[in-house]
Amino acid sequence: MANKKDPKPADKSIDDLSAVGDGLYLGNLNAATQTDQLRSLGVTHILTLDCRPLSKIYIKNMAYKYINLLDSEDTDLLRHFNECFEFMDDASKKNGSVLVHCYAGQSRSCTIMIAYLMYRDKESLNEIYKKLQNKRPTIRPNAGFMNQLELFEAMGNRIDLTHEGYKLYRLKLWAQSMKEARQETELSEDMMASDPNLNQNGSETIYKCRKCRRPLFRATGIQSHEVGQGDAAFDWRAHYLKQKPNQAAAAAGTSDACNQSLFIEPVQWMSEAIMVLEGKLACPKCHCKLGSFNWCGDRCSCGTWITPAFHIQSSKVDLCRPVVSAAVNPQRIRTNRHNLPVMNTSTGLPVGKQIFL
Repeated sequence: MANKKDPKPADKSIDDLSAVGDGLYLGNLNAATQTDQLRSLGVTHILTLDCRPLSKIYIKNMAYKYINLLDSEDTDLLRHFNECFEFMDDASKKNGSVLVHCYAGQSRSCTIMIAYLMYRDKESLNEIYKKLQNKRPTIRPNAGFMNQLELFEAMGNRIDLTHEGYKLYRLKLWAQSMKEARQETELSEDMMASDPNLNQNGSETIYKCRKCRRPLFRATGIQSHEVGQGDAAFDWRAHYLKQKPNQAAAAAGTSDACNQSLFIEPVQWMSEAIMVLEGKLACPKCHCKLGSFNWCGDRCSCGTWITPAFHIQSSKVDLCRPVVSAAVNPQRIRTNRHNLPVMNTSTGLPVGKQIFL
């Protein structure tokens, strides 16, 4: 009888707790409650990613951090990466070990561990995932968490607040909270583009209000998107093309980037106006109507759905490119017999110097 019972606790311990690196352990809720086992392994820190914290009896004489998270594809784990990394680094600096766990030890905790190893070892998502899977075959981050890990990799295995993809990710989270009438996060200034009127660089291409000439947004702030399904997106053909996505490009006639409408990232001068679900956008100086916004999204005339949508009417703005002069080579400037530069009467510049618009 003893032989029959021995394999069960051994298998259970393997499922509950896995050593995934030097001083790094990954597990489920049951692993976090095995106090004696954790102490024998030298675990000094416990990171809980679950709907409820551990009881105090399990974290006595332990460094403990709890983050309230659901195992849902809509859960924002990215915003907790840095604080988790700091906690895990603290264990390493103090020559301790850390247990990262959630309820099942398969999704939330695995996502944090993968991200930490990417951050620490500077390796790709695919490499870290394979290594971790070899040590804990039960890992299964949900699709939303995998998308966040891919974005984390695109940012260079760190949180980059200026990364275009990250800003769009945060805006979509805000849009979702607006649609659900909840605002768990704040619309901070770093989620919006800086106001070119306050921080203007002479080498940037900007759009100005056609009426009062106030700088409104930069060309780099335009949200590019591929041409959608065209007119077919607005009638009965929309459902047909969803069933046959390969014919969407053919319906539009092209798969290039759309140039029919201006959808931009929000700019700081919009901050007060866009705190509601939808509304109008006006020039902050002359109050001329510029366009509209909708956190739930809007459809471009090409058929593509943009979320969130900050739509500027192209007839209300002017594109202004910088005037950049080429460097002047004194040896190539033509001079007269008095050693003075020969001036071009049409440009007003020395012959040999050019202007590019």
